[in-house]
Amino acid sequence: MAIEWGSETKGADVVNAFPMSIKKRTFLLTGVSGTGLPAATAEALASGDAAAIILMGKSQAEAQAMIDDINHKHPKVKLIFISVDFGRLESVREAAEAIKKLEVPIDGFVGFPTVMAALWMKTEDGIESHFQCNYLSNFLLINLVVHLMPAGSRVVMVCSSIRPEAPPPAWDDPNFADGKTYHPLDAYALSMFANVQMIKCLAITGCGRSMGTFSVNAGSEFATSSSSIFGLS
Repeated sequence: MAIEWGSETKGADVVNAFPMSIKKRTFLLTGVSGTGLPAATAEALASGDAAAIILMGKSQAEAQAMIDDINHKHPKVKLIFISVDFGRLESVREAAEAIKKLEVPIDGFVGFPTVMAALWMKTEDGIESHFQCNYLSNFLLINLVVHLMPAGSRVVMVCSSIRPEAPPPAWDDPNFADGKTYHPLDAYALSMFANVQMIKCLAITGCGRSMGTFSVNAGSEFATSSSSIFGLS
């Protein structure tokens, strides 16, 4: 009987449908804060008896309650938290070195955006915050750890739909004339476009190793920074 997927499909349903894609495998998740889609994804993977889940986020303290909950429900799954600041490319490089020292294969990489419709701000590297935190840091991290990914591994970037009036991607000016032409939703859209293009390129370079690459629209998920935009709590 064919499986019907829809808006009510839960992560556990997907895990149950593809158990051998999860069991005893190692996954790396970025953008982890303890709530929202990253937390739900970690919980779903743990329920499928993953060997290990590497959680990457800015603060382990923020994610500790989620980590404790998963450890309680799935004690056989190894959770590893690596602190990283995607607003600093040097921090990403340091995190990649920490991952390499684990000496484990990475069977799946799932990247989540961490900045949405924020006020104009540049990172320590002088790059607009959406572009660096949502795209560039994930791009750098993937390139630093891709050699740890065996044949048949998967890379997923969680993106989203964008407003119809969003302008064409300004690849030649990701800093929006140093903020003069900045619109927060346009900046978010540019970072999503960049992730889609990255995934398309990775599909070409990784095809020789049967690497699967995907950009996915997770739909509306208000337990993220979008809640503050729309006045939700």
